[in-house]
Amino acid sequence: MNDEQIRDEILTFTSTGYETLGEALAWATWLVERHPAVRERVLGEIEDRCGSSDPDAADAARLPYLEQVMTETMRLYPPTWIFARVSLASDRLPSGREIQGGATLLLCQYLLHRHPRYFVEPERFAPDRFDDEGPPRHVYLPFGDGSHRCIGEHLARLEGTLILARVVRRFRLVCIGDERPDLRGGITLRPRSGLPVLVEAAP
Repeated sequence: MNDEQIRDEILTFTSTGYETLGEALAWATWLVERHPAVRERVLGEIEDRCGSSDPDAADAARLPYLEQVMTETMRLYPPTWIFARVSLASDRLPSGREIQGGATLLLCQYLLHRHPRYFVEPERFAPDRFDDEGPPRHVYLPFGDGSHRCIGEHLARLEGTLILARVVRRFRLVCIGDERPDLRGGITLRPRSGLPVLVEAAP
């Protein structure tokens, strides 16, 4: 590879290898702490399925509600919040709009994930909305889809579920302030001023 290709590979590793999961976990812990009923259900599931032991990879499949919490978090705050694609040829979109070959198309998951046709009360944090089949394909896209679907999706979901379980069990992250965070859409979606919390040991 030449220097430009090496740089692009390193950028991909650093932005999708840890930054996206770290941001998803920050949003997840913030949302769980702001919804006490969700927190209690998460703790109950961990206790019921794992007892006093910390969950490991073998336990992840037995923590479906925790995975729903991560799934709903990435619906509301998808770390990869917008995709750019270049059309290979002229075409017509389902809306009827014509596009030219070589045109750049932007798909914003942040907006798509809030479409009221597919998500009832789209602004509400409701992990139960994913307790069955979930929305139709091409409506929920935190990991992309098709030939560009993230190859690390399974690992990210596994890591996210297990880390969230351990954090929620061991700590209380008391949110400072009640305001909805101002969002900054860069390469990833993040809170412009962070998500300030007080970290306390769980009782």
